Amino acid sequence: MEPWIETDIGNILVYRKAGEDNSNEKVAIFEVYGNSLDSIGVIDYPISLKSKFALLGLLKCQEKKSKEHLKSAGDWYLAGIASQDEMNVLYKLKKLPKNLDTD
Repeated sequence: MEPWIETDIGNILVYRKAGEDNSNEKVAIFEVYGNSLDSIGVIDYPISLKSKFALLGLLKCQEKKSKEHLKSAGDWYLAGIASQDEMNVLYKLKKLPKNLDTD
């Protein structure tokens, strides 16, 4: 399997959430962890200074072509790449301490 790498930062993903409703969520990759196969740090999309940080376990091998192909929890597709302005905000956020509290 292919690991997440630094050049994945800024990719915008839509993934199928686990749970009863199996809804989809749109996030931007914020952090990758070494040669991790499934752990990435993400922030809510659209990217803003108020975006919340979360850790996700997504595998690159579960990438799909589009929203219509998201069938199982963890399936995802590449929905775009952050703009330069969004990347500037992302890098500002990377300098701040990460708070995983949802309050």
